[in-house]
Amino acid sequence: MAEDLGTACLTVRGRFRIAHSFSGKLDIPLHGITYVVDAKFGFCGNGEPATSLAAAEQMLADVLARYDRTNLDCAAGFQNENTTCERIARAVWEGVVAHRPPSLAHLTITVKESDVAYVEYARAVSAGAGVYAVAVRARCMVGRSLRPPTGDGEETCEGATLIVDALFRGEALDPEAGFLFDICLGEQLLNELVAPLHQRHLRDVQHDLLATHETEHLASMLCAQLAQKLAGEAAKPLCSVRIVVRESDLLAAEAECALPLGLGSGLTPNPAATQPSVRALCLTGPYTPLHPAACLLATVRVEARGAGNGHDWFDRRQIERAVDEALDIEAERADVAAPGGAAEACAATSGLAALSRRLWARLATSIIPVAAGAIIATT
Repeated sequence: MAEDLGTACLTVRGRFRIAHSFSGKLDIPLHGITYVVDAKFGFCGNGEPATSLAAAEQMLADVLARYDRTNLDCAAGFQNENTTCERIARAVWEGVVAHRPPSLAHLTITVKESDVAYVEYARAVSAGAGVYAVAVRARCMVGRSLRPPTGDGEETCEGATLIVDALFRGEALDPEAGFLFDICLGEQLLNELVAPLHQRHLRDVQHDLLATHETEHLASMLCAQLAQKLAGEAAKPLCSVRIVVRESDLLAAEAECALPLGLGSGLTPNPAATQPSVRALCLTGPYTPLHPAACLLATVRVEARGAGNGHDWFDRRQIERAVDEALDIEAERADVAAPGGAAEACAATSGLAALSRRLWARLATSIIPVAAGAIIATT
């Protein structure tokens, strides 16, 4: 049996500026916006990206150039449609896939309209429906009591500015308005959850899912609360909600709740049915030079995902130690590499894929015994 080398991913970014207006339910006059677009290519096969970074960037740039500095009210392909972020994300997805990148299995397009709101459209290339996600963001400053990083000793009082994203996910857009979920309502619901935490100590917050003040437990609590708030017609197109809590650029925690059937009929959801079914801890290791003279820097993002409602489905500190150790080993390996290989490594996409696989192997060996679910390492 052939070895499963996993899925290689590339992410590239582009920008474009447009004017447009909305009619019908939205009824917004002509205005303009600058969109930032990320395209994440997922390739199947032997674990190597089948398209170079430069080629992926060009594909995205070619698609965005069709719309850049135009009035989308007059653009081909959008007749009688509101060009919402959701609709634009799908159009970009279709445009990139039309280039037929070799071995492309999955593509995610993220359209950011500001630093606090964005939309995703993700879909497998071969078959199946795409999934939209409408995301909004809030912030809060909290105090909390945590164990020392070693896990030993008494709790210490500290604080953090937390960035909280709420993602409302579903497969179908409103046929008249062209959006999945009212973004203003999403902002309102998220702010109602986050406001009571702002400039407070978490010891004043009582909830079954807040077993400790760790970020992952706070994400679980907020996700369950958001699912409880969703009821009525606005929730009909949604299949799940996800909360992402970032305590720094190095650590984020996620929790996702599937929304029960009947939620859009005005029924009050059963609290037990809106417990998070998926949790994730995302750790980013420190930037590590791959060679003293190299222009290439590496960073590692680890996602440890697990199902169920247990509070202790992974050991966070063991995962943190595993990330640090894996990067230290890779840095030592790079220090003895031939200097002539540094420039080549910067240009070789396959070199990045090989590095990612090595890091994945080291982390999987260390983390799988202490964390349920998949382990993903990227550079």
